Amino acid sequence: KTTRSYNSVLAFARKVDEEEGESKDIYPAFKYYPRTRLPFYQACSVRILSIITLTLIAVCVSLVVVLAIKLSQGEPIVVISESDTPTLSPTSLRDKSGVREVIEADVIKRNATFETLKYDDPRVFAMDWLLYDDPRQLDAFDDNLAQRYSLAVVAFSFDSMAWMHCGNDGDVDSNSSLCSGKDFHEFIDEEKYKWLSGVDECDWYGVTCLEGVVIGLELGRNNLVGEIPPEIAGLEYLKILSLHQNCIYGTIPSELGALSHLEQLDLYKNGLSGMIPNDLFEVTSLMQINVAYQYWNTHNCTRSDGTIAEMEYARADPV
Repeated sequence: KTTRSYNSVLAFARKVDEEEGESKDIYPAFKYYPRTRLPFYQACSVRILSIITLTLIAVCVSLVVVLAIKLSQGEPIVVISESDTPTLSPTSLRDKSGVREVIEADVIKRNATFETLKYDDPRVFAMDWLLYDDPRQLDAFDDNLAQRYSLAVVAFSFDSMAWMHCGNDGDVDSNSSLCSGKDFHEFIDEEKYKWLSGVDECDWYGVTCLEGVVIGLELGRNNLVGEIPPEIAGLEYLKILSLHQNCIYGTIPSELGALSHLEQLDLYKNGLSGMIPNDLFEVTSLMQINVAYQYWNTHNCTRSDGTIAEMEYARADPV
């Protein structure tokens, strides 16, 4: 027997017992045949979903077409940031390299940070050079990072562009940065490289290394003008520090007392003032300190900007 309704067809069978005159449904024989056409409410839902999907596809295609047209016409694409705080300067991969954080933690002295230092501080100049201008582009894990930065601080602190021998002239090409200087031990000319050039810092003029580690810094009679930076203590294996007969003023930083391998300190004939730090007398390896003839009035230096550093005045300036 077949029963029809609007939405389906139901077929079933019955078993008739002739003796008892009774009939029973045979349940395994039941079959249900739904009609292929969906109910009205289901058909509406499918249509709505289809319309929404087609709309989204059309919007995406339109956006792609608009972007393609702008790019082909050279128009800038403006991206709106989630933050309303303006960015002060672009952030490069070098800024995110961790170099600044390592130097700040291990080399910068007297609790200074790059955020608190003035823009014209030699330590800021040295960091900018190390990050952006140094051809070697050391990373935060390089063994020579601290000593290369410390030497860069020396260069910017003592106005290396005004040096008589092998100062920084802005030329970082290793092929053209060879210079001639005087070896004070052998009293002969030696071939060295200019400061802040792209070669290894051990090849810079006046720098002596042992197995890649700086142990000597000898820049006497070289027209150095400025103050001794505390960060020179970043050269922790330094044995010889010779800066005599220059135009160095200010005081001797107490941080030199951290140089536990220092044997010789020559600072005579400059414009230094104040006391010798007590910390220096705690360096058991130190055999010679020469700080004679400060403020000797027969010696002046010329800075890179053309002004004169006069050693008879405090800070080399009569004003």
